[in-house]
Amino acid sequence: IGLVVFQITSMEWTFEIILFTLIFSLLMISLQILKSYLVVEESITAIENFGVELRKRYCNGSMTCTFIPKSSIKDIIINEGVRAFDVIFYLAIIVHNQPRLVVVFESYLPRMDVILATYRGTRFVIFGEEEGNTITTIV
Repeated sequence: IGLVVFQITSMEWTFEIILFTLIFSLLMISLQILKSYLVVEESITAIENFGVELRKRYCNGSMTCTFIPKSSIKDIIINEGVRAFDVIFYLAIIVHNQPRLVVVFESYLPRMDVILATYRGTRFVIFGEEEGNTITTIV
């Protein structure tokens, strides 16, 4: 049977252990805070005659849901934005009496084919538009 005995005799070792414990504790707290903001899943659910639900699930298991009633939806668009040195496309909802767009997938940037499929399906459910009439111009 092996027996390990640690003996701390100097003040220097005590300071190092306290410093290590403090750094380790701060690291664990920072990791928990980071996990609470890390989005692992985003979804949009369009419900005919009711509206759109936007849902985010975080790494720590919590979830947020935002519901936008159909009467508040002015339009659903594919918008473009500039980020650093590239142009990105994202799905957004224009809401009546709200100065900012509601971005559907805030944490992820899906490929254009995913954005188009989501755009067409959402517009079909909310506005009853046929697939061929949904996009006028994409450059």
